[in-house]
Amino acid sequence: MLGRETGGVDLDNLPGDELLKVVVEPRDSEGHSFKAPGCLQIYALEVTPQGLKTPLCMWDISADKLQESWKSGLLSVGYTLALPWKVLPIYENVRIIVRFTTPDQRAYEAERDIKVRLVPGALQRRPEMHPETMPAPTYEAAPLPLPMTSSWRFEPGPTPAPHATQWQPVAFDAIGGPQPVTPATRVTIGTPSPLD
Repeated sequence: MLGRETGGVDLDNLPGDELLKVVVEPRDSEGHSFKAPGCLQIYALEVTPQGLKTPLCMWDISADKLQESWKSGLLSVGYTLALPWKVLPIYENVRIIVRFTTPDQRAYEAERDIKVRLVPGALQRRPEMHPETMPAPTYEAAPLPLPMTSSWRFEPGPTPAPHATQWQPVAFDAIGGPQPVTPATRVTIGTPSPLD
């Protein structure tokens, strides 16, 4: 779960939030916070006025660094991280998504929408990263390495004999039950003719 203190942080007393504070609170089945081991991935997505979400920043937090960030206070108990923006947001609405992975590879996700105070001139600092032209992230598996020499070769096998079809035409009687096709029940489709 993402804590209530998750949001932008201004430490330099200048306009705008130059940091992102993320508070992650692992909880047990009874809703109590506890210091669970694991590593963390944090994603920040900008939300445009039209509602489009574009990738902004991503942080990988190792298990050691995550354990060092544990804090227990009056307002929140959990992992508390202050992260400088890799790319400054140009829209105040940001979605934060965290993926917590335990040592046995179980993954848990949480997300929260926040509002940040924009740093003046953020757009001019990243003209090549404008959200309308920023590509969406792709998640592709790494290609498998191919051997330098291959022992595979094509050996043609015998051509299978054609099988007789098991499909047989079936006619239906007046109550919908199947009956054998006979010359009397066979139907022939003729040439189409216009209706008057």
